[in-house]
Amino acid sequence: MSRLGRSVGRARGSVLRAVGAPRTPNLPSVRASAQRAVRDAVPTGQRGRTARGGASGGSGTGGGCRPVRRRTGALPGLLLLAAVALVIYLLAYEPAAPPVRGPAVTCHDKVVYEGTRLQDC
Repeated sequence: MSRLGRSVGRARGSVLRAVGAPRTPNLPSVRASAQRAVRDAVPTGQRGRTARGGASGGSGTGGGCRPVRRRTGALPGLLLLAAVALVIYLLAYEPAAPPVRGPAVTCHDKVVYEGTRLQDC
């Protein structure tokens, strides 16, 4: 770091201390924050992928490259669990049979269940 940069940094720090601002020594720069946001926006499967194989260009697994790590949350597992529970419920579900009505015996039964008129009883 140049002497001028050090002087500017000291002056800035003394002004911030005089104002009472909290010290944040490891605050990332705007450029680093933008790069991190761009890096996090790109899907994991498309970045960091390197060719496998040794120095001779073979397709062996001992190429020395780290495997691509995929970030998966709990959502796929929860969806799978919900789907399995739904399948089990649908397989075990048996609709209840409608209640069996006996034959209409009284005038009240004929009016309520068969829709006849009271005058016809």
